Amino acid sequence: MTVEVDRSSGRRGRSRVALGSIAAGLLIVSMGCGADYRSLSPGECLPSTAKVVGRREADPPTTSCEGPHRYEVFAVGRLTGDEFPGQEQLDADSRMLCYEAFEPSVGFPAAEMGDEIRVVYLAPTEQSWTRDDDREVECLLIFTEDREGRVATPLKGGDSG
Repeated sequence: MTVEVDRSSGRRGRSRVALGSIAAGLLIVSMGCGADYRSLSPGECLPSTAKVVGRREADPPTTSCEGPHRYEVFAVGRLTGDEFPGQEQLDADSRMLCYEAFEPSVGFPAAEMGDEIRVVYLAPTEQSWTRDDDREVECLLIFTEDREGRVATPLKGGDSG
């Protein structure tokens, strides 16, 4: 699912925020910049060896969703606006984008998510917003243990398994 959040006010940096049960506290970390940064697509699954938590690698490995995987991309959206909105507003907009995409993609309300699943979003950093025109937000499910089979149904975008 691709969602746009409208706000009037190559190389990318990303900040990652854990949604937990969507309203939980936030943890922000960043991804390093690099010319070969590859955007993730809805429907892609990543193994436990993928570097998503902490500093997200520029080109993380993918794996079949039918086999063991730790991460599942359920939506990718794009924020709008020319000026960097500030970290608080960026976090709120990114969280809302993933929250709105959750139920249509995953098939149940976020409030019913068990302890074995967490939601994180990868959002632009101030540097990537201003220098690289980065507005993309990637929404991922993270499982506490490797799982087999898809949880989310990608509504638009890639399908790697």
